[in-house]
Amino acid sequence: MSLTMNSGMQASMGDVKAAASKSAKASGLIDVTTALPAAKAGILTTRTDNTSGVLTMSPGHGIVNGAWVTLFWPGGIRYHVSVSAVAGDLVTVGIAGTGDALPPVSTPMTVAVQNHMPTAITPASLRGMLIGAPLPFAVLFLITNGTVLNVGVFSRDAPGDNYIYDSLTGYPIIIPIESIVLVHSDATKVQTVTCKIMTEG
Repeated sequence: MSLTMNSGMQASMGDVKAAASKSAKASGLIDVTTALPAAKAGILTTRTDNTSGVLTMSPGHGIVNGAWVTLFWPGGIRYHVSVSAVAGDLVTVGIAGTGDALPPVSTPMTVAVQNHMPTAITPASLRGMLIGAPLPFAVLFLITNGTVLNVGVFSRDAPGDNYIYDSLTGYPIIIPIESIVLVHSDATKVQTVTCKIMTEG
């Protein structure tokens, strides 16, 4: 099966306009489009430091000790955060994590439990990628030892602002990707995040 991804770009500056388009081709498709459960609402009630603290969650949050989560708040995101303790509605987030420093105490937050979807993508095989969601989201690419591959982490703040990667102009992927994590920040309902990846070889 032959697949083609077409992409284009337009730009203008004053009375000067430019446009460009390109196509990427491949024979393989990895589709991890997923309907994700609603994120969980909470408040940061203890701020130990920039990376750790305690969240008071809404009842029935379902977060367990040892989980990996992504934290969203107005103007910030912190992903691949470890949960080091759970006592009822109190959830302690720990040392591990990447992204913005935690906000001040009493900041409302939404917490998305990460669901790791195994895959196998090598730098040589990746040809194109299309990621989209109807609201702010993060897509985390994890290497074999579980560490976030920073050049493969994408987030967008505007609804409908998709991410496009192609093998000529996208972010350089230099380490094999072990698994993909899709999360979203809506605490009111299920949201579908699209992730389609073209591979060759």
